[in-house]
Amino acid sequence: MTDFDSTFRVWLTAVLTCCAVLYSQTAVSQDAERNDEPKAQFPPASVVLSKVFSIKRSSTESFIGTAMPIRKSIVGSPVGGRVIEVFVEEGQRVGLTQEKSEFDGSILGAPIVQLRTTTLDMEIETARVELKQRELEAEELTATLPIEIEQAQANVAEIQSRLDYSRGIFERFQELFKTSGVSERELQEASATFRSQSELLISSQATLRKLTATRQTRIAQVDTAVENQKAEVRRLLEMHENYTIRAPFDGYVIGKMTELGQWVAPGQAIVEMVQLDPIELVVNVPQSFVQPIQQMLDKALESKTKAPVQVAIDSVDQLFEGELTQIVPQADLRSRAFPVKVRLANPVAGDRHLIKAGMLGRANFFVGDETDVLMVKKDALVLGPQNIVFIADTDPETKKVTARQVPVEIGATLGQWIQIKGLLNGGDRVVVQGNERLIPGQELAVLSEQSDGPVGE
Repeated sequence: MTDFDSTFRVWLTAVLTCCAVLYSQTAVSQDAERNDEPKAQFPPASVVLSKVFSIKRSSTESFIGTAMPIRKSIVGSPVGGRVIEVFVEEGQRVGLTQEKSEFDGSILGAPIVQLRTTTLDMEIETARVELKQRELEAEELTATLPIEIEQAQANVAEIQSRLDYSRGIFERFQELFKTSGVSERELQEASATFRSQSELLISSQATLRKLTATRQTRIAQVDTAVENQKAEVRRLLEMHENYTIRAPFDGYVIGKMTELGQWVAPGQAIVEMVQLDPIELVVNVPQSFVQPIQQMLDKALESKTKAPVQVAIDSVDQLFEGELTQIVPQADLRSRAFPVKVRLANPVAGDRHLIKAGMLGRANFFVGDETDVLMVKKDALVLGPQNIVFIADTDPETKKVTARQVPVEIGATLGQWIQIKGLLNGGDRVVVQGNERLIPGQELAVLSEQSDGPVGE
Protein backbone atom coordinates (compact mmCIF):
# COMPACT_ATOMS: atom_id res chain seq x y z
CA MET A 1 0.00 0.00 0.00
CA THR A 2 1.36 3.44 -0.91
CA ASP A 3 1.58 6.47 1.36
CA PHE A 4 -1.12 8.14 -0.72
CA ASP A 5 -3.62 5.31 -0.07
CA SER A 6 -2.97 5.39 3.66
CA THR A 7 -3.46 9.14 3.83
CA PHE A 8 -6.73 8.96 1.83
CA ARG A 9 -8.19 6.26 4.12
CA VAL A 10 -7.43 8.31 7.25
CA TRP A 11 -9.03 11.37 5.70
CA LEU A 12 -12.19 9.45 4.60
CA THR A 13 -12.64 7.89 8.05
CA ALA A 14 -12.43 11.31 9.70
CA VAL A 15 -15.05 12.79 7.35
CA LEU A 16 -17.52 9.92 7.91
CA THR A 17 -17.11 10.16 11.69
CA CYS A 18 -17.90 13.88 11.64
CA CYS A 19 -21.04 13.33 9.52
CA ALA A 20 -22.30 10.63 11.88
CA VAL A 21 -21.85 12.89 14.91
CA LEU A 22 -23.66 15.78 13.23
CA TYR A 23 -26.61 13.54 12.16
CA SER A 24 -26.95 12.12 15.66
CA GLN A 25 -27.04 15.58 17.24
CA THR A 26 -29.64 16.77 14.71
CA ALA A 27 -31.93 13.75 15.36
CA VAL A 28 -31.70 14.20 19.15
CA SER A 29 -32.56 17.88 18.75
CA GLN A 30 -35.60 17.09 16.57
CA ASP A 31 -36.85 14.40 19.00
CA ALA A 32 -36.55 16.89 21.83
CA GLU A 33 -38.55 19.43 19.88
CA ARG A 34 -41.29 16.86 19.12
CA ASN A 35 -41.45 15.81 22.75
CA ASP A 36 -41.88 19.43 23.76
CA GLU A 37 -44.90 19.88 21.40
CA PRO A 38 -48.30 19.75 23.17
CA LYS A 39 -50.47 16.68 22.30
CA ALA A 40 -53.62 17.25 20.20
CA GLN A 41 -56.74 17.40 22.41
CA PHE A 42 -60.38 16.73 21.33
CA PRO A 43 -62.96 19.16 22.71
CA PRO A 44 -65.68 17.73 25.00
CA ALA A 45 -68.49 16.06 23.02
CA SER A 46 -72.06 17.18 23.73
CA VAL A 47 -74.12 14.08 24.51
CA VAL A 48 -77.41 12.87 25.97
CA LEU A 49 -77.33 9.91 28.36
CA SER A 50 -79.72 7.14 29.32
CA LYS A 51 -79.51 4.35 31.88
CA VAL A 52 -78.90 0.66 31.42
CA PHE A 53 -81.89 -1.18 32.90
CA SER A 54 -81.88 -4.71 34.29
CA ILE A 55 -85.31 -6.34 33.90
CA LYS A 56 -86.89 -9.77 34.15
CA ARG A 57 -87.53 -11.21 30.75
CA SER A 58 -87.70 -14.52 28.96
CA SER A 59 -84.40 -15.56 27.50
CA THR A 60 -84.04 -15.45 23.75
CA GLU A 61 -83.02 -17.93 21.11
CA SER A 62 -81.65 -16.91 17.73
CA PHE A 63 -82.34 -18.72 14.48
CA ILE A 64 -80.95 -18.13 11.03
CA GLY A 65 -83.46 -17.49 8.24
CA THR A 66 -83.77 -16.34 4.66
CA ALA A 67 -85.60 -13.24 3.48
CA MET A 68 -88.39 -14.26 1.12
CA PRO A 69 -90.77 -12.09 -0.95
CA ILE A 70 -94.26 -11.76 0.44
CA ARG A 71 -95.64 -12.33 -3.04
CA LYS A 72 -94.23 -13.86 -6.21
CA SER A 73 -96.05 -13.94 -9.52
CA ILE A 74 -95.45 -14.97 -13.11
CA VAL A 75 -97.42 -12.41 -15.13
CA GLY A 76 -98.94 -13.89 -18.27
CA SER A 77 -100.63 -12.39 -21.30
CA PRO A 78 -104.46 -12.58 -21.21
CA VAL A 79 -104.62 -12.25 -25.01
CA GLY A 80 -102.52 -13.12 -28.02
CA GLY A 81 -100.68 -10.51 -30.04
CA ARG A 82 -97.39 -9.04 -31.21
CA VAL A 83 -95.21 -7.15 -28.73
CA ILE A 84 -94.66 -3.59 -29.91
CA GLU A 85 -93.12 -2.15 -26.74
CA VAL A 86 -91.42 -3.49 -23.59
CA PHE A 87 -91.27 -1.02 -20.70
CA VAL A 88 -89.21 -2.93 -18.11
CA GLU A 89 -85.89 -4.68 -17.57
CA GLU A 90 -84.81 -7.27 -15.03
CA GLY A 91 -84.22 -5.72 -11.61
CA GLN A 92 -86.45 -2.72 -12.33
CA ARG A 93 -88.98 -1.63 -9.74
CA VAL A 94 -92.52 -1.40 -11.11
CA GLY A 95 -95.19 0.26 -9.01
CA LEU A 96 -98.86 1.14 -9.14
CA THR A 97 -100.20 4.24 -10.88
CA GLN A 98 -102.88 6.77 -9.98
CA GLU A 99 -105.16 5.41 -12.71
CA LYS A 100 -108.22 3.29 -12.00
CA SER A 101 -109.87 0.71 -14.21
CA GLU A 102 -113.16 1.95 -15.65
CA PHE A 103 -114.53 -1.58 -15.41
CA ASP A 104 -113.96 -2.61 -11.78
CA GLY A 105 -112.43 0.52 -10.21
CA SER A 106 -109.19 -1.25 -9.28
CA ILE A 107 -105.90 0.67 -9.24
CA LEU A 108 -103.89 -0.03 -12.36
CA GLY A 109 -100.26 -1.02 -12.28
CA ALA A 110 -97.56 0.51 -14.43
CA PRO A 111 -97.38 -0.87 -18.00
CA ILE A 112 -95.00 -3.77 -18.55
CA VAL A 113 -95.61 -4.78 -22.19
CA GLN A 114 -97.78 -3.32 -24.97
CA LEU A 115 -99.29 -5.54 -27.69
CA ARG A 116 -100.43 -4.35 -31.12
CA THR A 117 -104.11 -3.29 -31.20
CA THR A 118 -104.64 -2.09 -34.80
CA THR A 119 -107.36 -4.62 -35.72
CA LEU A 120 -109.04 -4.27 -32.35
CA ASP A 121 -109.11 -0.48 -32.70
CA MET A 122 -111.06 -0.85 -35.96
CA GLU A 123 -113.51 -3.26 -34.32
CA ILE A 124 -114.06 -0.78 -31.50
CA GLU A 125 -114.72 2.03 -33.98
CA THR A 126 -117.22 -0.14 -35.89
CA ALA A 127 -118.97 -1.11 -32.67
CA ARG A 128 -119.25 2.54 -31.65
CA VAL A 129 -120.77 3.46 -35.04
CA GLU A 130 -123.27 0.59 -34.65
CA LEU A 131 -124.09 1.81 -31.14
CA LYS A 132 -124.78 5.29 -32.48
CA GLN A 133 -127.12 3.80 -35.10
CA ARG A 134 -129.01 1.82 -32.45
CA GLU A 135 -129.34 4.90 -30.26
CA LEU A 136 -130.73 6.91 -33.18
CA GLU A 137 -133.25 4.14 -33.91
CA ALA A 138 -134.35 4.17 -30.29
CA GLU A 139 -134.75 7.93 -30.35
CA GLU A 140 -136.74 7.72 -33.59
CA LEU A 141 -139.08 5.07 -32.23
CA THR A 142 -139.62 6.97 -29.01
CA ALA A 143 -140.53 10.07 -31.00
CA THR A 144 -142.66 8.49 -33.79
CA LEU A 145 -144.60 5.80 -31.91
CA PRO A 146 -147.02 8.25 -30.23
CA ILE A 147 -147.60 9.87 -33.63
CA GLU A 148 -148.36 6.49 -35.21
CA ILE A 149 -150.90 5.79 -32.47
CA GLU A 150 -152.53 9.17 -33.02
CA GLN A 151 -152.70 8.48 -36.74
CA ALA A 152 -154.27 5.09 -36.07
CA GLN A 153 -156.82 6.66 -33.77
CA ALA A 154 -157.66 9.30 -36.38
CA ASN A 155 -157.97 6.59 -39.05
CA VAL A 156 -160.42 4.64 -36.87
CA ALA A 157 -162.48 7.74 -36.32
CA GLU A 158 -162.53 8.55 -40.05
CA ILE A 159 -163.54 5.01 -41.03
CA GLN A 160 -166.19 5.02 -38.32
CA SER A 161 -167.67 8.18 -39.85
CA ARG A 162 -167.65 6.67 -43.35
CA LEU A 163 -169.20 3.51 -41.94
CA ASP A 164 -172.01 5.48 -40.31
CA TYR A 165 -172.62 7.36 -43.58
CA SER A 166 -172.64 4.18 -45.70
CA ARG A 167 -175.00 2.53 -43.22
CA GLY A 168 -177.47 5.39 -43.56
CA ILE A 169 -177.31 5.22 -47.37
CA PHE A 170 -177.78 1.45 -47.33
CA GLU A 171 -180.79 1.63 -45.00
CA ARG A 172 -182.46 4.41 -47.05
CA PHE A 173 -181.88 2.47 -50.28
CA GLN A 174 -183.54 -0.55 -48.70
CA GLU A 175 -186.73 1.50 -48.08
CA LEU A 176 -186.62 3.02 -51.55
CA PHE A 177 -186.12 -0.39 -53.15
CA LYS A 178 -189.43 -1.53 -51.65
CA THR A 179 -191.18 1.25 -53.50
CA SER A 180 -189.04 0.88 -56.62
CA GLY A 181 -187.30 4.17 -55.84
CA VAL A 182 -183.86 2.64 -56.55
CA SER A 183 -182.74 -0.21 -58.66
CA GLU A 184 -181.43 -3.48 -57.33
CA ARG A 185 -178.02 -2.61 -58.65
CA GLU A 186 -177.88 0.62 -56.65
CA LEU A 187 -178.99 -1.24 -53.53
CA GLN A 188 -176.23 -3.80 -54.00
CA GLU A 189 -173.60 -1.05 -54.45
CA ALA A 190 -174.75 0.62 -51.20
CA SER A 191 -174.62 -2.74 -49.43
CA ALA A 192 -171.10 -3.42 -50.71
CA THR A 193 -169.90 0.00 -49.59
CA PHE A 194 -171.37 -0.54 -46.13
CA ARG A 195 -169.69 -3.96 -45.76
CA SER A 196 -166.34 -2.57 -47.01
CA GLN A 197 -166.39 0.23 -44.45
CA SER A 198 -167.23 -2.24 -41.71
CA GLU A 199 -164.23 -4.37 -42.58
CA LEU A 200 -161.97 -1.32 -42.80
CA LEU A 201 -163.11 -0.28 -39.33
CA ILE A 202 -162.27 -3.70 -37.91
CA SER A 203 -158.81 -3.58 -39.55
CA SER A 204 -158.04 -0.05 -38.35
CA GLN A 205 -159.19 -0.89 -34.83
CA ALA A 206 -156.90 -3.93 -34.83
CA THR A 207 -153.99 -1.78 -35.97
CA LEU A 208 -154.68 0.71 -33.17
CA ARG A 209 -154.86 -2.06 -30.58
CA LYS A 210 -151.58 -3.51 -31.87
CA LEU A 211 -149.78 -0.16 -31.66
CA THR A 212 -151.13 0.50 -28.20
CA ALA A 213 -150.46 -3.00 -26.86
CA THR A 214 -146.90 -3.29 -28.21
CA ARG A 215 -145.78 0.24 -27.43
CA GLN A 216 -143.76 -0.65 -24.31
CA THR A 217 -142.45 -3.85 -25.87
CA ARG A 218 -141.13 -2.10 -28.94
CA ILE A 219 -139.45 0.57 -26.83
CA ALA A 220 -137.95 -2.14 -24.63
CA GLN A 221 -136.66 -3.97 -27.70
CA VAL A 222 -134.77 -0.99 -29.08
CA ASP A 223 -133.47 -0.15 -25.60
CA THR A 224 -132.23 -3.72 -25.25
CA ALA A 225 -130.52 -3.47 -28.62
CA VAL A 226 -128.79 -0.29 -27.43
CA GLU A 227 -127.66 -1.95 -24.18
CA ASN A 228 -126.42 -5.00 -26.05
CA GLN A 229 -124.34 -2.81 -28.31
CA LYS A 230 -123.01 -0.89 -25.32
CA ALA A 231 -121.98 -4.20 -23.77
CA GLU A 232 -120.20 -5.10 -27.00
CA VAL A 233 -118.30 -1.82 -26.92
CA ARG A 234 -117.36 -2.42 -23.27
CA ARG A 235 -116.22 -5.94 -24.10
CA LEU A 236 -113.96 -4.66 -26.84
CA LEU A 237 -112.62 -1.86 -24.63
CA GLU A 238 -111.86 -4.31 -21.84
CA MET A 239 -110.12 -6.54 -24.36
CA HIS A 240 -108.19 -3.46 -25.50
CA GLU A 241 -107.10 -2.87 -21.90
CA ASN A 242 -105.83 -6.44 -21.77
CA TYR A 243 -103.43 -5.66 -24.61
CA THR A 244 -101.56 -3.42 -22.15
CA ILE A 245 -100.06 -5.88 -19.67
CA ARG A 246 -99.57 -4.17 -16.31
CA ALA A 247 -97.87 -4.87 -12.99
CA PRO A 248 -100.25 -6.68 -10.61
CA PHE A 249 -98.61 -5.11 -7.53
CA ASP A 250 -95.77 -2.84 -6.44
CA GLY A 251 -92.65 -4.95 -6.83
CA TYR A 252 -89.56 -5.83 -8.84
CA VAL A 253 -89.07 -7.62 -12.14
CA ILE A 254 -86.79 -10.61 -11.55
CA GLY A 255 -87.29 -12.30 -14.91
CA LYS A 256 -88.26 -11.15 -18.43
CA MET A 257 -89.57 -13.74 -20.89
CA THR A 258 -90.43 -11.63 -23.94
CA GLU A 259 -88.85 -9.09 -26.26
CA LEU A 260 -89.88 -6.51 -28.85
CA GLY A 261 -91.49 -8.06 -31.95
CA GLN A 262 -92.26 -11.42 -30.35
CA TRP A 263 -95.69 -13.00 -30.83
CA VAL A 264 -97.21 -14.08 -27.52
CA ALA A 265 -100.09 -16.50 -27.05
CA PRO A 266 -102.84 -16.21 -24.44
CA GLY A 267 -101.46 -17.36 -21.10
CA GLN A 268 -97.83 -17.10 -22.15
CA ALA A 269 -95.44 -15.85 -19.43
CA ILE A 270 -94.31 -12.24 -19.85
CA VAL A 271 -92.36 -11.36 -16.68
CA GLU A 272 -91.79 -12.71 -13.19
CA MET A 273 -92.26 -10.28 -10.30
CA VAL A 274 -91.77 -10.26 -6.53
CA GLN A 275 -93.17 -7.99 -3.84
CA LEU A 276 -90.63 -7.06 -1.15
CA ASP A 277 -92.64 -4.82 1.15
CA PRO A 278 -93.53 -6.22 3.57
CA ILE A 279 -91.02 -9.04 3.44
CA GLU A 280 -90.86 -12.36 5.29
CA LEU A 281 -87.94 -13.94 7.07
CA VAL A 282 -88.42 -17.71 6.95
CA VAL A 283 -86.42 -19.40 9.71
CA ASN A 284 -86.05 -23.13 10.30
CA VAL A 285 -86.73 -23.84 13.98
CA PRO A 286 -85.83 -27.18 15.62
CA GLN A 287 -88.83 -29.08 16.90
CA SER A 288 -87.79 -28.58 20.53
CA PHE A 289 -88.51 -24.84 20.18
CA VAL A 290 -91.71 -25.07 18.15
CA GLN A 291 -94.04 -25.40 21.14
CA PRO A 292 -92.73 -22.30 23.00
CA ILE A 293 -92.93 -20.27 19.79
CA GLN A 294 -96.46 -21.57 19.18
CA GLN A 295 -97.44 -20.47 22.69
CA MET A 296 -95.97 -17.06 21.95
CA LEU A 297 -98.10 -16.80 18.80
CA ASP A 298 -101.26 -18.09 20.53
CA LYS A 299 -100.85 -15.58 23.34
CA ALA A 300 -100.57 -12.71 20.84
CA LEU A 301 -103.65 -13.90 18.94
CA GLU A 302 -105.65 -14.26 22.15
CA SER A 303 -104.76 -10.75 23.30
CA LYS A 304 -105.17 -9.38 19.75
CA THR A 305 -101.65 -7.98 19.80
CA LYS A 306 -98.54 -8.60 17.73
CA ALA A 307 -95.90 -11.16 18.60
CA PRO A 308 -92.72 -9.07 18.20
CA VAL A 309 -89.53 -10.63 16.90
CA GLN A 310 -86.26 -8.75 16.64
CA VAL A 311 -84.55 -9.30 13.28
CA ALA A 312 -81.01 -8.54 12.18
CA ILE A 313 -80.21 -8.83 8.48
CA ASP A 314 -76.67 -9.68 7.42
CA SER A 315 -74.97 -6.87 5.46
CA VAL A 316 -77.58 -4.31 6.62
CA ASP A 317 -76.41 -2.25 9.59
CA GLN A 318 -79.89 -1.84 10.98
CA LEU A 319 -82.19 -3.70 13.35
CA PHE A 320 -85.76 -4.48 12.42
CA GLU A 321 -88.78 -5.34 14.51
CA GLY A 322 -90.83 -8.03 12.86
CA GLU A 323 -94.01 -9.87 13.70
CA LEU A 324 -94.39 -13.63 14.11
CA THR A 325 -97.20 -14.56 11.71
CA GLN A 326 -97.16 -18.28 11.01
CA ILE A 327 -95.67 -21.65 11.88
CA VAL A 328 -95.81 -24.08 8.97
CA PRO A 329 -97.01 -27.43 10.43
CA GLN A 330 -94.76 -29.52 8.19
CA ALA A 331 -91.14 -30.17 9.12
CA ASP A 332 -88.31 -30.78 6.74
CA LEU A 333 -87.89 -34.56 6.88
CA ARG A 334 -84.09 -34.34 6.86
CA SER A 335 -83.47 -31.59 9.41
CA ARG A 336 -86.71 -32.01 11.42
CA ALA A 337 -86.94 -28.20 11.48
CA PHE A 338 -90.18 -26.29 11.02
CA PRO A 339 -90.43 -23.16 8.83
CA VAL A 340 -91.49 -20.16 10.91
CA LYS A 341 -92.47 -16.93 9.16
CA VAL A 342 -91.66 -13.48 10.52
CA ARG A 343 -93.06 -10.52 8.62
CA LEU A 344 -91.41 -7.10 8.75
CA ALA A 345 -91.55 -3.77 6.98
CA ASN A 346 -88.87 -3.26 4.33
CA PRO A 347 -87.63 0.36 4.41
CA VAL A 348 -86.60 2.16 1.24
CA ALA A 349 -83.17 3.69 0.69
CA GLY A 350 -83.19 5.88 -2.40
CA ASP A 351 -85.67 4.09 -4.64
CA ARG A 352 -84.79 0.54 -3.54
CA HIS A 353 -85.79 -1.58 -0.57
CA LEU A 354 -82.98 -2.39 1.85
CA ILE A 355 -83.78 -6.08 2.29
CA LYS A 356 -83.45 -8.19 -0.84
CA ALA A 357 -84.96 -11.61 -1.37
CA GLY A 358 -82.49 -14.32 -0.44
CA MET A 359 -80.58 -12.32 2.19
CA LEU A 360 -79.66 -14.12 5.40
CA GLY A 361 -81.02 -12.82 8.67
CA ARG A 362 -81.27 -13.71 12.35
CA ALA A 363 -84.52 -13.76 14.31
CA ASN A 364 -84.62 -13.64 18.13
CA PHE A 365 -87.57 -15.33 19.90
CA PHE A 366 -88.51 -15.24 23.60
CA VAL A 367 -88.67 -18.94 24.34
CA GLY A 368 -86.91 -19.51 27.71
CA ASP A 369 -87.57 -18.90 31.38
CA GLU A 370 -87.42 -15.39 32.80
CA THR A 371 -83.94 -14.17 33.68
CA ASP A 372 -82.29 -10.84 34.39
CA VAL A 373 -81.41 -9.11 31.12
CA LEU A 374 -79.88 -5.74 30.35
CA MET A 375 -81.81 -3.32 28.16
CA VAL A 376 -80.62 -0.09 26.53
CA LYS A 377 -82.24 2.24 24.09
CA LYS A 378 -81.63 1.35 20.45
CA ASP A 379 -80.03 4.78 19.94
CA ALA A 380 -77.20 3.71 22.25
CA LEU A 381 -75.99 1.14 19.72
CA VAL A 382 -73.25 2.01 17.25
CA LEU A 383 -73.70 -0.70 14.65
CA GLY A 384 -70.82 -2.09 12.64
CA PRO A 385 -68.69 -5.20 12.27
CA GLN A 386 -68.63 -5.12 16.07
CA ASN A 387 -71.61 -3.53 17.83
CA ILE A 388 -70.58 -1.16 20.63
CA VAL A 389 -72.01 1.25 23.19
CA PHE A 390 -70.28 4.11 25.00
CA ILE A 391 -70.43 4.14 28.81
CA ALA A 392 -70.19 7.51 30.53
CA ASP A 393 -67.64 7.16 33.40
CA THR A 394 -67.31 9.90 36.02
CA ASP A 395 -63.94 10.48 37.72
CA PRO A 396 -64.67 10.76 41.49
CA GLU A 397 -61.86 13.29 42.00
CA THR A 398 -62.02 15.57 38.96
CA LYS A 399 -65.75 14.94 38.28
CA LYS A 400 -64.89 14.73 34.59
CA VAL A 401 -67.10 12.48 32.47
CA THR A 402 -65.35 10.41 29.80
CA ALA A 403 -66.47 7.87 27.19
CA ARG A 404 -65.61 4.18 27.54
CA GLN A 405 -66.20 1.89 24.57
CA VAL A 406 -67.82 -1.48 25.34
CA PRO A 407 -68.44 -4.22 22.72
CA VAL A 408 -71.89 -5.82 23.12
CA GLU A 409 -74.00 -8.62 21.72
CA ILE A 410 -77.56 -7.67 20.82
CA GLY A 411 -80.75 -9.60 21.50
CA ALA A 412 -84.48 -9.10 21.24
CA THR A 413 -86.18 -5.71 21.18
CA LEU A 414 -88.88 -4.22 23.37
CA GLY A 415 -90.29 -1.14 21.67
CA GLN A 416 -87.45 1.39 21.57
CA TRP A 417 -85.29 -0.81 23.82
CA ILE A 418 -83.01 -3.71 22.96
CA GLN A 419 -81.41 -6.48 24.96
CA ILE A 420 -77.59 -6.48 25.14
CA LYS A 421 -74.80 -8.56 26.66
CA GLY A 422 -71.39 -7.16 27.53
CA LEU A 423 -69.11 -5.75 30.23
CA LEU A 424 -71.66 -3.35 31.71
CA ASN A 425 -74.19 -3.37 34.53
CA GLY A 426 -77.66 -2.15 35.30
CA GLY A 427 -77.55 1.52 36.28
CA ASP A 428 -74.62 2.37 34.01
CA ARG A 429 -75.12 5.43 31.88
CA VAL A 430 -74.81 5.08 28.11
CA VAL A 431 -74.64 7.72 25.38
CA VAL A 432 -77.82 7.79 23.22
CA GLN A 433 -77.21 11.03 21.32
CA GLY A 434 -73.86 12.25 20.03
CA ASN A 435 -72.26 8.79 20.01
CA GLU A 436 -71.62 8.59 16.27
CA ARG A 437 -68.16 10.20 16.37
CA LEU A 438 -67.04 9.53 19.92
CA ILE A 439 -63.49 8.40 20.64
CA PRO A 440 -62.69 6.19 23.65
CA GLY A 441 -61.47 8.37 26.51
CA GLN A 442 -62.97 11.57 25.06
CA GLU A 443 -64.41 13.99 27.61
CA LEU A 444 -68.19 14.37 27.57
CA ALA A 445 -70.38 17.42 28.06
CA VAL A 446 -73.69 16.00 29.30
CA LEU A 447 -76.63 18.02 27.97
CA SER A 448 -79.33 15.92 29.63
CA GLU A 449 -80.05 12.46 30.97
CA GLN A 450 -83.17 10.53 30.01
CA SER A 451 -84.94 8.79 32.86
CA ASP A 452 -87.61 6.70 31.12
CA GLY A 453 -87.27 2.92 31.20
CA PRO A 454 -88.53 -0.02 29.15
CA VAL A 455 -92.25 -0.70 28.95
CA GLY A 456 -93.53 -1.96 32.30
CA GLU A 457 -90.49 -0.76 34.24
